[in-house]
Amino acid sequence: MEVLRSLGPRKSLWLAVSVLAIITSIPQIYLCYQRGSDWNGGLAYLDADEFPYLAYVNALVDGRPRRADPLTGTDRNEFENLFSIQFLPPYALALTARTFHVSARVMFIVLLPLVTIASALAIFWLFAEVTKDPRLAISGMLAVLCLGTVAALTPWQIVAQAGFGFFPFLRRYQPAFGFPIFFALCVFTWRSLTRRIWWAIPAGLALAALIYSYFFLWTAAVAWLFLILFLWFMRRAEDRQIVLRVA
Repeated sequence: MEVLRSLGPRKSLWLAVSVLAIITSIPQIYLCYQRGSDWNGGLAYLDADEFPYLAYVNALVDGRPRRADPLTGTDRNEFENLFSIQFLPPYALALTARTFHVSARVMFIVLLPLVTIASALAIFWLFAEVTKDPRLAISGMLAVLCLGTVAALTPWQIVAQAGFGFFPFLRRYQPAFGFPIFFALCVFTWRSLTRRIWWAIPAGLALAALIYSYFFLWTAAVAWLFLILFLWFMRRAEDRQIVLRVA
């Protein structure tokens, strides 16, 4: 933190973001270092759930249908499944992989630092909008990303339990892809209430993206939206028309 204080807000922000991107990339860097010339494009997994997610992206890259199920290996399913409903992240990754002629594994490797950077900037933006203090916003961003897991666990789990991820938001592609979108939604909503009403349009688009990205993120977003609009409506009588228009 002393280093951040000695730098300007902009340099401090990018230093903090760069350090976070390096820290979250350590598993992949270590794998490449350990394997050396035998790396062969191997992917460092952060969570066991990443195996079926990668399999589904691979299926889309290979041109298999949206309802393909990586858990059963079947393509022509009559009903939607967990993967086909939350189609926005895998299609974004698969189409990018096709465009640049790279594998799904490469997309998963690249996604890790990109999500870290995007999440850090989105959270910083939210804190900066609310507090108007760039240095406090940087501190808040670091606290959310680095201490969020600690806040979700009991002291006993932190000391005794092994095997939990320190950065669970980086599990690819869920919830990694939608995580920064959630905080962008918060920023857009705040701006629509405090600045100009048209910020509700990107807020709505962000919510739509979350709905087709990850169940737990869009339901949390809806709950947050309901709460913030309800409290704003009840506590700020002069803004009630604005709240209704945002809603």
